[in-house]
Amino acid sequence: MAEWVTGYGGDYECMIVLDADSLMGADCLVSLTRRMAAEPGLGLIQTLPTIIRANTLYSRIQQFANHCFGPIYASGLAAWHGYSSNFWGHNAIIRTKAFADACGLPMLEGKAPFGGHVMSHDFMEAALLRRAGWGCVLIPI
Repeated sequence: MAEWVTGYGGDYECMIVLDADSLMGADCLVSLTRRMAAEPGLGLIQTLPTIIRANTLYSRIQQFANHCFGPIYASGLAAWHGYSSNFWGHNAIIRTKAFADACGLPMLEGKAPFGGHVMSHDFMEAALLRRAGWGCVLIPI
């Protein structure tokens, strides 16, 4: 993502981050785009991932749980978090300039695993956006 943001991101107001094991429909993409355009203070809008094509027992259980409980879980999280939501690394629209300005990941001091490169970037990126004053919301579409 860093390579795309620094190389091409300046040409785009927003970017939509997708993932291979979940699905976002056209209506969802349009909703994300409209909400981002309507709220200039938002840096990130996260949606609830819908797991598809699970093929192991564990992933099938996750897919079933996601189908049954995901919408109510997402509604609760959205109400609880407000403008300080998290980021799961995909199924989101991100304001490109906000991301470029705020989300450069630091090199942590010390030895791994507590130092060095940040390995789990998504939670940190949401925190960095919030620290820079951008809203991060979850919308259960």
